[in-house]
Amino acid sequence: MDFSMKTVPLLRWASMLVSAVRAESGLELGCGDGGMINELPLVARAGMDLWQPSLDACRQEHPTTATILGDIRELNQYFRPKSVDLVCGFDILEHLHLPDALSVMAQAEDVARKGVLWWGPLEDHPRKFDMDNPCMEHVRCIHIEEFEERDYELIVFPKYFRIPNMYGADGFLAFKDMRQYDEPAS
Repeated sequence: MDFSMKTVPLLRWASMLVSAVRAESGLELGCGDGGMINELPLVARAGMDLWQPSLDACRQEHPTTATILGDIRELNQYFRPKSVDLVCGFDILEHLHLPDALSVMAQAEDVARKGVLWWGPLEDHPRKFDMDNPCMEHVRCIHIEEFEERDYELIVFPKYFRIPNMYGADGFLAFKDMRQYDEPAS
């Protein structure tokens, strides 16, 4: 996948966090064509999406990535607690209504053994669509929640380590180390 220069720092930070918790398996929620999860240093990767053409593109582009057709709002119906090292979502929470976003976050924390990673915009941002990518057709929707920084400060940042100014100045990367809740300190 060809990433813009704005995406490179995001992937570097995400990769460092994944390595820091020694995650080997990862699940991306709203994975689209699987481009983000496949840039992370993981041994086993899975992507979950609601749109079959995205998963078809993921399988074609990344044949070793497992794909799951399903609704991320029902994550706990697909995965047992602590069954995946890392659960991540890039640019996904703002496509959900706030109660659903909070539920997905809680379910992700339940499923993750080692860490949960979110990237999100701090404001609605213009999108450039690759007209040759059939997966982009369903993404043209407007963000359901117009999350602003104060919204993330209330629902995400109190529980997560925050790296601001990701993807230019209009986004953040948030990480929660789940090991502190399950593993004894070494």
